[in-house]
Amino acid sequence: GDVDMLHQEPSIIKCFSPIQNRKFLPPSTASICSLCPSMDLIVICRGDTLWIHRTVSWQRLATFQQDDVNISSVCWAPDGKSLAVAFSDGTIALHHVEALSSEEDTGQVQTLQLPNVKSLTWAHVGKPHASWILSETELERQVTWKYQSRYLDRASTFLPPSSYLVQAEENVGAAIMTHPSCQTPLSLLCATTRHEKLHLYLHGRYDIATLESLTPVQSVCCTTDLSKILILQGVSSRLTLYHLPALTEYKFPLQVISSLYCSMTSHLQAIELCMKELTASWRSSLKPLDTKLDALTRLLKNYDVSKDVCAVLHEYILVGSVEDDPVTSALEQFFSNVQMNDQLIQRLERSLVGAVANVETLARQGLLSPAKSLAYEAGDLQCEPLVDAKSTVDLQRATHLLVLSAEDVVARIVEARFRLRDLVSWLRSIGSQIKARGTAPGSGQRENAKKRRVPHEVTERMASYLQSGGGVQGDGITESLIGISITEFFSPDRDYMAGTRPGLPKSVDILGPKSIVSKRPTMSGACRKTSEIMNKLFAQPKSFVSRSITQTDFLISPSREEHSDICVIHTRIGGIKDKLSPDSDSEGDFFSPRIVPGDLPPGYCRSWAIIARTSSFQKGQDNSVHLFALPLGWKTNTSINDEINDEKNCEVPFYLSCRLVMPETYCVKEIAFYGDDGNSSLSAATDDTGFGKEGRQAIGLLVLCPVTEDETEGLAEELWLVKYDRSPFNCVFLSLEAGGNSLVTLKEESLNDISVISIKPIEESNIEADCEEGILYAKTRRVSLKEGQGVSSHILLSGSRGVGGILSTAASHVELDLFDLEEDEEDCDEGSEGEEE
Repeated sequence: GDVDMLHQEPSIIKCFSPIQNRKFLPPSTASICSLCPSMDLIVICRGDTLWIHRTVSWQRLATFQQDDVNISSVCWAPDGKSLAVAFSDGTIALHHVEALSSEEDTGQVQTLQLPNVKSLTWAHVGKPHASWILSETELERQVTWKYQSRYLDRASTFLPPSSYLVQAEENVGAAIMTHPSCQTPLSLLCATTRHEKLHLYLHGRYDIATLESLTPVQSVCCTTDLSKILILQGVSSRLTLYHLPALTEYKFPLQVISSLYCSMTSHLQAIELCMKELTASWRSSLKPLDTKLDALTRLLKNYDVSKDVCAVLHEYILVGSVEDDPVTSALEQFFSNVQMNDQLIQRLERSLVGAVANVETLARQGLLSPAKSLAYEAGDLQCEPLVDAKSTVDLQRATHLLVLSAEDVVARIVEARFRLRDLVSWLRSIGSQIKARGTAPGSGQRENAKKRRVPHEVTERMASYLQSGGGVQGDGITESLIGISITEFFSPDRDYMAGTRPGLPKSVDILGPKSIVSKRPTMSGACRKTSEIMNKLFAQPKSFVSRSITQTDFLISPSREEHSDICVIHTRIGGIKDKLSPDSDSEGDFFSPRIVPGDLPPGYCRSWAIIARTSSFQKGQDNSVHLFALPLGWKTNTSINDEINDEKNCEVPFYLSCRLVMPETYCVKEIAFYGDDGNSSLSAATDDTGFGKEGRQAIGLLVLCPVTEDETEGLAEELWLVKYDRSPFNCVFLSLEAGGNSLVTLKEESLNDISVISIKPIEESNIEADCEEGILYAKTRRVSLKEGQGVSSHILLSGSRGVGGILSTAASHVELDLFDLEEDEEDCDEGSEGEEE
């Protein structure tokens, strides 16, 4: 009764202004929601459909549906520009958010194949804190990168981007426009599967490592430098800390390699897609002329002529017409047909010229431009420390051969344009001559035959085309007549074309022996060779990173409750207060725990792992949240001359512990961390200059409490937000063997042996206070009254946007409540600025 009266007291502040309250029909599958970290967007997934809305206006920006394949997980990129979507068939699709808003474009950038994807997490590398002590090696890396980075991304500097990007935007779903550059800081997409595996992808595309787990992975978090990954396993009692020192030691080389992988694979995809488009466009361009010439083939067959069309027309040029000859009769009947009317042939010539010109443009944009970009970017891989020199040389040779093949295709298309012009002009001339045969002198047919007579050079060229055309295995009669087969370049069954390449310049000596280069590889064969070498080359960094991985296992002692507790993990930035200047505004923007009694051991760490776990006891006893803080890579020497690199240190010598006690009869249903890494939510960082810091930090609780309303007892769900940085922690020392895979037990002490602090709702009397001695004040908001059983709820928090909410699923409907979690602080900031003025 006391709890109910306390909750109904007018002194309790109702925090968080509502933004949205939406109800949906009950889904056949669970609903998935995720808030964008950089824009006022929310993605909602139900079954096989995805929607993107604005959080304030609820304007629908995009709808995407994958037929008959349900969505199992969704995750925003750290900059909010891309969206990773996992499907039940094992596909992970990366979509560009701006392109998703277009009805004609899905914005798909790339797809990954993984079996039974369970969840996705996307983290990005942060900037060093102002208080960190950077070793001489780290400072040297930064200076080296400052100058080295100016010579990268040559493809975007030296190649004209307009035609290629237009082609990419129109045909490849803006895939090329959205790949990261060598200047883009690293990000890491973590995909967990139901087979106890964690797959890591740099920039969301480049497979860099696969981590094994003893039990299914429940959640994942990464440190700000991406060198340490903490995973929560099984039934919330086992943690594994993976140390990947290569991601810090070789951060800049991996940044270059992963961005080049994304770019080069996009170029190859564009080429493969263009080859299919070119084949279809070329065939459709020649189809009208092929259809007309098919009639001649049928006539020759009806007249029992065993020769093919090329041989018949070549003989006609050399011998001319012969009376009572079946070939002459077939030709006369063919050119006298209404389909060979001169006006129709003229119209066919104009459409043919335009269509083949479009094919040439497509080849230049979709084949030659990406092939040149591949060759430039293969040169950017030179001297990178994680790939061997022989592989880079092999890749450069393969990409140069790909460029030569693309140039060969364009040259053959240009040659085909001239030959098609000669063919159509010659057909018009022969048709007019045959129609004028037997007519009176000075007749209109004879005058037309004189006007349409082609020069002798055209006749000679046609004789040479027809003589060589018999050996060309084209898709249609037209390719055989002009002696050029374009579709042969894209045949998947052939690696080389017939014949050798004419006239090699001296510049091709770098590609190897001329006996090899003189062969004419097909585009499909050159793409296949380039892809094979790329796969071998880009597998080398993954092998190096995998060999450097170490791990430490932690076991949280089980609570006294029989059912599984709720457990979540989070990472924070560490720092040194003593290293900050008196005028610095960085104090408070990193995790600096308060130890009771005493202080932390001498030293510092750059990252902390925070673990929150419920300690739910029987009815009538306290319900609490147990916090653990693990220093990741504690350094005992804070001297600036320390030569021990932090990326090679993963020691956890102690852990911190405290317990947050809820009011009596209150129950925690779910926990979520509310945090921001300090980057601007509106302009994501695109370089590594400056220093990083932390922004908003708190812990969000979904609390179930009993209420009495209209003399009816019920349950209410409330959203609580608690700032826990000022909580007093106890320090517990560990004995962990250096470098070993030891199992460290984090004990859950009793209330008598641990630092305990109570949580209470904020009141009018202490609205400006976050905490008092022994008390933390929580901002609270009642979400809804719960009736009956079977209602499941989920917390949504976005610290970078200051937005949070609750997604509730019942048998009758799904309800989404969104709130502005930072409105009060913004008002306070404005007030303080006014006082200063």
